[in-house]
Amino acid sequence: MERFVLSLFFESCGGDGWNLSGGWRNPNSDACDWFGVSCDSSNRVVSLLSQFNGLEGTLPSEIGLLNALTRIGLQTNRLRGNIPAEIGRLTDLEFLDLRNNRLEGRVPAAVENLAVSSGTSILLRGNDLECTDNISDLDC
Repeated sequence: MERFVLSLFFESCGGDGWNLSGGWRNPNSDACDWFGVSCDSSNRVVSLLSQFNGLEGTLPSEIGLLNALTRIGLQTNRLRGNIPAEIGRLTDLEFLDLRNNRLEGRVPAAVENLAVSSGTSILLRGNDLECTDNISDLDC
């Protein structure tokens, strides 16, 4: 299922136009070897890091199915639309950096709650987002 979710991410975020996309189009490659993807010893995706890489499009809600994710770093791209509320399901997430994209709308409460309940570092500046003012751990 993780390979399917990553493929959706690739399509939704304009993967054919990325600056670096090693392995993403190779049907025989291990997803853990794809550019920007790191896995744990059980081959579960634990990080998705693709900053400054020309990502353009929207984050798919299915990203919330990558439940072993601890790090998402997609800053300084051209991502647009809303932050999927499903990211709030990622209870192991320690770091979320979506700064300097074209994201808009209200930050979902489930995502804001990660900063409060799990201590997730959430960096969102440089977008057109509405955040709750009373969450000091949310860099919005």
